[in-house]
Amino acid sequence: MGSAIVFGIGSPHGDDIVGWRAIERLEASLHTADVAFECLDRPGIRLLSRFEGVAAVVLIDAVAGLAPGEVRRLGLDEAVALEQPWTSHGFGLGQTLAMGRVLGALPPWIEIVGIGVGDVPDLERLRPQVAAAVPRAADEVQRIMLRSRHPTL
Repeated sequence: MGSAIVFGIGSPHGDDIVGWRAIERLEASLHTADVAFECLDRPGIRLLSRFEGVAAVVLIDAVAGLAPGEVRRLGLDEAVALEQPWTSHGFGLGQTLAMGRVLGALPPWIEIVGIGVGDVPDLERLRPQVAAAVPRAADEVQRIMLRSRHPTL
């Protein structure tokens, strides 16, 4: 295991694109051979399969229940407990992480950055207060990478 991946989870719809926008910003500003950046539109099995052979992962996703535009690092237990019945992914990030934990399919090192979309996201357009969180989320990922105890990041 050696590589690291930063994933933006989302879809091209409204507030749910915010994880992808954070990845776009990180790709434009960070140039490191040790870290890959990837946008995924469905967490589920596809995300778990991407963890195989990866030593370190950072996930960025829109999170219902946080104030629109709030950026927060989530612990694994907190992320697993997320209930997002509105998810456009069909299988939410919390469910995916819970399944990965049971299957022993999670990477050894994982961090989660949530971007708040309020109680119900706008799936028609990316709201300005949510879009404004993209630089802060990208900065948080950079801080994670700088402070990481994981040698890949």
